[in-house]
Amino acid sequence: MQIRVVIFSDEKGWHTRALQKEFRNRAIKTKCVDLADCFLEFKNNTSTIVIPGFGDHLPQLAIVRGIAGGSLEQITKRLAILHLLSAQGVNVVNSALAIEKSIDKGMTSFLLQKNGIPTPQFWVTESFDRAKKIIINRIRSGNKIVVKPLFGSQGQGLNLIESEKNLESYNLLKTNPKGGVFYLQQFVQVKKNLISHDYRVFVVKKTAIAAMKRIGKTWIHNKSLGAKCEKCNLTLNLKKLAEDATRVLGLNIAGVDLIQDSSVVEGFKVIEVNGVPAWRGIQSVNDFNVTMKMVDLLLEKQTGGY
Repeated sequence: MQIRVVIFSDEKGWHTRALQKEFRNRAIKTKCVDLADCFLEFKNNTSTIVIPGFGDHLPQLAIVRGIAGGSLEQITKRLAILHLLSAQGVNVVNSALAIEKSIDKGMTSFLLQKNGIPTPQFWVTESFDRAKKIIINRIRSGNKIVVKPLFGSQGQGLNLIESEKNLESYNLLKTNPKGGVFYLQQFVQVKKNLISHDYRVFVVKKTAIAAMKRIGKTWIHNKSLGAKCEKCNLTLNLKKLAEDATRVLGLNIAGVDLIQDSSVVEGFKVIEVNGVPAWRGIQSVNDFNVTMKMVDLLLEKQTGGY
């Protein structure tokens, strides 16, 4: 049976084109579909998942490249489609459960810490007073705190609190943050003799396949905000930590962000794990075709696969 692939994305761009090209090179048909356009119906006395362009048949492989923002009900429905596709035997990459774990920074931090993977100290609370008290206590202990959206990516909405004076001028703390939840993460300071930077490791099917060093214009090292991407060696420590973090969250594709920290034996801490990662930056500093390698790994036959 010929494999059919759906790429779930609310927009088409470099990544969807790169994926479609690699599948086309293997004579595999793909279609980009917005999860918002999928629906459930009761037809011919059976419950059915309808994916536009696939008729009465489901794809064998579904790759999640993006889930558009929306109301709680809309997001719940879109994730339900992914859950139900998995239940119907479709190989969904990444699964709804894995996406739910990785998109929630608090859950990610909790699971990493519980599984012995070094990650910065963190707090999640809905209380403004509690958040303020935590920040003040950490500042007085000589630390800095990063305030992040619980859900968010591409370095958007991050704020670094370095002093109590800095805290007072931080307007977002004077009202509820987006979503009404405070996610606080202790800032990891790079050694003074080093230019501030972090690392992104790209993992596919439990295997770290590529890495890059990111040097931001500020303390935020994100390509979408102008960070410079440089080639770097995928060291054993980077590789193991990234693969372990991905395994804990149940991800088949992941972008793992790490920063050097000499206070832990591993030498790095995992800052974030992205379950819908971009790889254009990593491709720009690596000589091999990252998308080709990813598709090769995704199509490998496994027990219970197609």
